[in-house]
Amino acid sequence: MKRFCEKISRFLLDVDNVTEDEIDEVRFGIELILTQMILFFLLLAIGIFRNMVLETIIFIIALVGLRTFVDGYHADSFYRCMFLTTLLYLGTLYFADFENSYLLIMAILIAAKAFMWQENHEARNVKISKLIFWGCLAVIGLIYPIEPRLSMIIGFTLFFTGVSMEVKKHGYKEKSSFISEKSI
Repeated sequence: MKRFCEKISRFLLDVDNVTEDEIDEVRFGIELILTQMILFFLLLAIGIFRNMVLETIIFIIALVGLRTFVDGYHADSFYRCMFLTTLLYLGTLYFADFENSYLLIMAILIAAKAFMWQENHEARNVKISKLIFWGCLAVIGLIYPIEPRLSMIIGFTLFFTGVSMEVKKHGYKEKSSFISEKSI
């Protein structure tokens, strides 16, 4: 993936659309867009195959919303990221099948630890993270009586994001292979 995106970036450089100074940022952007599109279509294909399109869309919205604003583990390669994201998705769907309010409450309490007690982060990011957590909790509470399965999906996406935050916090510091030094 990285080599493919470098070739596209070099092509843009050759046709004078990109300067040498911008090449790393352009490559990163291309790689990010392509990898996210591949992940999106992979998850959507699994959702269509399992006849769970709505659940898949809810999962993707929750995951993108959470991962955009909170920190967490980043896989060191696209393939590992794809594998872990797919595993997270399948795990979320598996637990959502139980529709057990006690299981949901336990998952949310575990996630709360990651969202509420963050260390070494900017105060603004911690505030945003907490707001997102409380927002997800409000959505879960509002839709649980109507559609418990969708609440479970949001709850377990919250849980697995919290686990990702804890993994990163407790020493797994690998950076994704497509994050350039300029973007850190």
